[in-house]
Order: sequence, then C-alpha cells, then structure tokens
Amino acid sequence: EHFWNHEWSKHGTCTGMDQETYFSTALALRVKYVHFCNKTENDGQQQSCEICLNPTLDKQVECSHSPSPSPSPSPNTNVTNVCRSHQRGPECSYSPEDVYSECQKYLDCVRCAHSEHDGKHYCTSAHL
Repeated sequence: EHFWNHEWSKHGTCTGMDQETYFSTALALRVKYVHFCNKTENDGQQQSCEICLNPTLDKQVECSHSPSPSPSPSPNTNVTNVCRSHQRGPECSYSPEDVYSECQKYLDCVRCAHSEHDGKHYCTSAHL
C-alpha cells in the first residue's frame, strides 16, 4: 500500500488524471515499454533501463534527473485558466496545508497538485 500511495502522491497527482486512470495508464505503459528493459550486458547482468514520459504520460521525452533550464520563456499551450482532464491547469503555489483555495477560482479546478517533475505546481481537476 505504501508503494501505491507514494506513486500517486509523487507522480500521479501532477498528471491531472484521477487515480484509476493514472494507474491504468501506468500499467498499460509498462506493458508497452517493458521489452526495452529486458536486456542483459555481456556479463549476464541486467542493463539499467529508463523510459521517461512527459507529465501527462502521452509522449516519450529525454530523461533528466535535474531540472533543466529553459532556453527562454515559451508559451505553454496546455496551460489555461481552466482545468481539463489529463491536462495541466494554471500554475499554482503548492502548500500541503491548503491545496484547494488557490485553484478554485478557475473553471473546473479543484486543487493545486504537488509536482516534482519541473519544480512547478499546477491546478488540476482530479480530486484526492
């Protein structure tokens, strides 16, 4: 149970998906990509394997373990003043004490989702 709670709180909440959709999508992606990770080195050891996806899990991206600087501000076409299923809403200031009030001023947004993908947080329509 700790594993599933961790995966949801650290990775799932920023997708804009509800829990069932997030885990169904994640498990389907595992099936889709698992064959990339079943390779061994010449010495018989399992190779390290990483497959990275964007926060909404619909596009493979280059893996990065640290925030990369943006070249210059560019418009983000996914961010609007509304929340839509499976999309990021407006950027917000995450506070574990109050995840609701800031985002409720936007149409269909219910809370600010904690995100560690790019250091920013976004409103979402997904309930906890």
